[in-house]
Amino acid sequence: MIIENEPPTGWHWVAVTLAGAVAVLWRVIVSFVKSDMQKTQREHSSAIAELKSSNAELRTRSDACEEDRANIRVELATVKTELDIIKSRE
Repeated sequence: MIIENEPPTGWHWVAVTLAGAVAVLWRVIVSFVKSDMQKTQREHSSAIAELKSSNAELRTRSDACEEDRANIRVELATVKTELDIIKSRE
């Protein structure tokens, strides 16, 4: 027990120093974890942006392919009609 006018004992200084060291260590750990979380969040945001861009590009390609398919169907129908006309003349 510490009396007001008496200087603290050696154990008191050890406890205070240890508590200070733990507090500093805790702040360093929290700072590191925060920094790592922010870095991870930036990486995830970047990856999400890339995926969105890639998805938009794939949709554009898909739309173009769908348009090509429709054109091929029209051409095929035209060829079939012409073939039927040729067959009917024979």
